[in-house]
Amino acid sequence: MEKETLALIQVISENSSFKESILKTLLVAILSGTAVYYVPRLFKLIKHRSKPILTYHFNGDTYLELDKIRHSFGKKTVDKGASNGKAWEHTTDQIDGGATTCYGPYTKEIPFRGKYKARFRIKLCGIKDNNSHIITLDVAYGKLSADETKMQLGLLKTERHLRTADFIDGKYKDFDVEFEYDGESLVEFRCSVLSPFNFTNRVSRIFFDNVKVFLVSELI
Repeated sequence: MEKETLALIQVISENSSFKESILKTLLVAILSGTAVYYVPRLFKLIKHRSKPILTYHFNGDTYLELDKIRHSFGKKTVDKGASNGKAWEHTTDQIDGGATTCYGPYTKEIPFRGKYKARFRIKLCGIKDNNSHIITLDVAYGKLSADETKMQLGLLKTERHLRTADFIDGKYKDFDVEFEYDGESLVEFRCSVLSPFNFTNRVSRIFFDNVKVFLVSELI
């Protein structure tokens, strides 16, 4: 058996075309395996980088369900510039004891682990000061406590601070906040107005349209 094996090795080493055939076969196998693994992910990335995976409108009513956007300040209002003709306007009317104008929906609808960006669509009207911190956007998550007896919500992942100078008066603008999703946590998107009872010192009106979730890259 050993002699036969040595003879086969000698044939392979002496036959260059045979070696080339084996190398080509190995190369095709490697490329095929790579393609099977990466091509679907590439198509998924191309699709979801241009089209949002999820869209949440801020103009809904206040709900108790975990899968709905909620509010601590403001009211629903008609706005022709909003994506569906309605927006959530921040006002000094406080709906609950929270400090966040729009928050929620504590979702697990994001389909897979990865890096994402949340794109918030917001408009300011009547800007009075071009250098004031006006809004904080953030992505937070919820998870079970160490003893798994209750859900801890509002654990900050990443945030972005907006100034009045970031806006064009009377026009909606998009603002991205990048984050990673672990595939397990509940995720919420929050819009907080700085000094929510005194915001009119800086602007006349603030409108929140929606937040869209885009895939940046899938975590392997």
